[in-house]
Amino acid sequence: MRIALVATTVLFLVAARSGAQDPDPTPEQVARGQQVFELICSGCHAVDPPPDSAPPMRHVARHLRRDLQAFPEFAEHVRTYVPAPSPDGSRLPPMAIERFGLMPALPLTDDVLTAAAAYIWSLSDAPQAPAGFGMRHGRHISPDTTATR
Repeated sequence: MRIALVATTVLFLVAARSGAQDPDPTPEQVARGQQVFELICSGCHAVDPPPDSAPPMRHVARHLRRDLQAFPEFAEHVRTYVPAPSPDGSRLPPMAIERFGLMPALPLTDDVLTAAAAYIWSLSDAPQAPAGFGMRHGRHISPDTTATR
């Protein structure tokens, strides 16, 4: 009887611990999120510099993942912030809002926003150029010339 009680307690603790871990998004979620990004977000956000009319999404991903290290809380921030952006809710440096302004509210469903969050999350895992690489006053610098694009 005592062994059964101990075994049940151990199984309960293992199950509770595995439920407490925050899994990364699946490749399918990331692929769906990329579709959402391309259809909705890419109108303002480029993935990498040079920036369009909003911060490059890879930079956004790095800033968010510094503060939100588990995907569920990362996705929750995206689901909360995108429909009702505010300076207080932004996790980007204030200079990003000064430069680009506050993004417009996008009333999207939670599942669409979670998919977008999965793709954004994945962007911070990719190799990154050094900070400021290829940028001069917000414009891309061609590697073989000093002409701007």
